[in-house]
Amino acid sequence: MKKLKLILILIVGLSFEIQAQELDVNLQIRPRFEYRNGYKQLLQEGQKGTSQISQRSRLNFNYKQDDLILKLTFQNTRTWGDVAPAIVADKNGVAVFEAWAQYNFTEKWSARMGRQVLSYDNQRILGEMDWAQQGQSHDALTVSFHDETQKLDFGGAYNSTAENVVQTPYTVANYKAMQYAWYHNQFNEKLGASFLLLNTGYEYANADAKLLVDYKQTFGLI
Repeated sequence: MKKLKLILILIVGLSFEIQAQELDVNLQIRPRFEYRNGYKQLLQEGQKGTSQISQRSRLNFNYKQDDLILKLTFQNTRTWGDVAPAIVADKNGVAVFEAWAQYNFTEKWSARMGRQVLSYDNQRILGEMDWAQQGQSHDALTVSFHDETQKLDFGGAYNSTAENVVQTPYTVANYKAMQYAWYHNQFNEKLGASFLLLNTGYEYANADAKLLVDYKQTFGLI
């Protein structure tokens, strides 16, 4: 009888652990045909439009246990035919589009760290750019406060080309450092307003070859 009780306790405990964890895995395949005739710049005399098929493939892992949330997204973006059928290596390979961990300190406060999407309102200042096959994500730390009517997000990022041992120029076509704050107030079911402030710093070398960071501010009310 004691052995039976022990078995029942173990079964109940195991069931509780399974219910407390959530794992969702999903796959996205998005091929797209495009005909470009004057895209980005007008065609010059003698030039012709072109067409191609691109494809985005994503494998998403979403995990949640109590107040901890994890997300990992593998992504491959390619143009059909960009490598030969018998090639031994992929031109683009597999990249990590999202890889972050979030911890909910309370029902209203949380923090997220890692490669993540920053997307707000109509995405004119910060957005996922999901219309592009590769999308857009950032290596950043964000802190959030959300309740029924108010939302506040703020965070920042600091970028380097590698794990350097001496000061090295940042050669990626991206900001060197970034800070932002976003606030939204939902007055009623139909009326809401948002304010976004973005501070981005871009690295440059002055006349003495000294590396400096120049900041610019972008803000908007929606």
